[in-house]
Amino acid sequence: YGSIDIGKKASFIVLKRNPLKNIRYSRDIQMVFFNNKLYDQIEIRRMKQYTIDQAKSYRVSCRFIWNMIKN
Repeated sequence: YGSIDIGKKASFIVLKRNPLKNIRYSRDIQMVFFNNKLYDQIEIRRMKQYTIDQAKSYRVSCRFIWNMIKN
């Protein structure tokens, strides 16, 4: 925790450009390492599109509304 070293667990992102020069560069993600898996740009785009598609889905909207009514 707090550093990257052999035997430690880590989650981190690799950016294309330095966000200290411009905060907008923090959106330029090259890859993500999370839960012992490396996600490249293709996989990140695929997950983002899946999330967008699910958010537009009628079934998910109905489930969300139903849960709001129940609670």
